[in-house]
Amino acid sequence: PASAMITLYDFDSKLPGRGMSPFVWRVRFTLNIKGLPYKTEWLNFANLEEQLKERNVSPSKVVPEGDGFSSFYSVPAIHDPSTNTVLEDSHKIIKYLDETYPDTPRLTTHPATLTDDDDLVKPAFEPNWHLPLSLMFHGIWGLAVPSVVAHSMDEAGAVQYREKFELKTGVRFESVLGEDKKQELLEKGRQNFSEVDAQLRKIREKYGGDGPWMFGKDAKLPDLAIAGSLAWLVSIKGEESDLWKEVRTWDEGRWAKIWDEIKPYYKLF
Repeated sequence: PASAMITLYDFDSKLPGRGMSPFVWRVRFTLNIKGLPYKTEWLNFANLEEQLKERNVSPSKVVPEGDGFSSFYSVPAIHDPSTNTVLEDSHKIIKYLDETYPDTPRLTTHPATLTDDDDLVKPAFEPNWHLPLSLMFHGIWGLAVPSVVAHSMDEAGAVQYREKFELKTGVRFESVLGEDKKQELLEKGRQNFSEVDAQLRKIREKYGGDGPWMFGKDAKLPDLAIAGSLAWLVSIKGEESDLWKEVRTWDEGRWAKIWDEIKPYYKLF
């Protein structure tokens, strides 16, 4: 189908990059690489569930709880009027865009030489690939969270984000504000980035050839997943921040190279 204007749902903030969700960035990068027309509809972080339900978006996760089930609603979600599709979950959305618009760059296709027993690369094309998530969790989240809380759209969003951080990490928000703690978090972050770098290097050595991306000359889903985590950090702290400037120097400039490659697609519509 010819693409009509797709609506991408995201939650708003007053951060330098406005949109901070790494999963929304995966979809936004996809739309920008494919050149599909879209607009972002900005929602409120504290009322996400209510606003997504109003837009007929399904829960992104349903988990058993007590005698019944508990549903979680989150961004990204899209509405594509050309097929009248409403869809949630970055992985499902990117697959849908590949299938619905086959004349655009394909992002979910595996490298031709991928073997079934490749435990390094197969997970990279699956929804819960751990490497992009670990870039955000260990250390770095503690350095980013004060900015998110300070630049939330409203008090309710700030409180909710803070609670989410404490619940997921088991770390009290106040404890990440001291200078000593910041140094410790930075060191933890640096170690963690190096571990991820070692894994990415293995993938590149096996599949990368001459191109700038993980699998050569075209960006694929795993590239967007890693770039989404970097976009999360850049959107929260800004490209001029000391933290991002430091991250750019880590691992022989690996993160700077990845960012400079995806940067033309780091655009909001």
